[in-house]
Amino acid sequence: MSATVEVQPSGKTLIKCFNPATGEPLRELEGHSSEAVDQALERLRSAAASYNYSPVRERVKLVRRFRKALVANLDGLIESICSETGKKRPEALLEVFAAFEVMRYQANIAPRTLRNRYRSSGILIHKRGYVAYRPHGVAAIISPWNYPFVLVVSPL
Repeated sequence: MSATVEVQPSGKTLIKCFNPATGEPLRELEGHSSEAVDQALERLRSAAASYNYSPVRERVKLVRRFRKALVANLDGLIESICSETGKKRPEALLEVFAAFEVMRYQANIAPRTLRNRYRSSGILIHKRGYVAYRPHGVAAIISPWNYPFVLVVSPL
């Protein structure tokens, strides 16, 4: 998506978004202060706290539910990718279907690859430890323009 940033006389930041293929205006977004961003991140961290310790099977259910919601809104998703990246519909479909396949694959292998793994502690033969895989928490992703959707969904 092409965008220009303007600082209004009131001090507000306005981001004007354009379709890069046509130059057509898409929307105007108001910028946020660093304090507002910090507050939003804190709310996200609070919400993620319970998710971080949920069992893998619950996290897999969420990924599958998210995928189903995206499939149910496929037309809007494709339209958004086309207008914001300048891609043609077949290119956007390819990107979305690749992302859906990545989500399906990850959900299928997660119970096996993310289970706790018990390890020997080496020299302490009567002790054992384990490796527990946990989500990293809130992450900001600045995606490149070429495959923004699949590159954002893949780390899920």
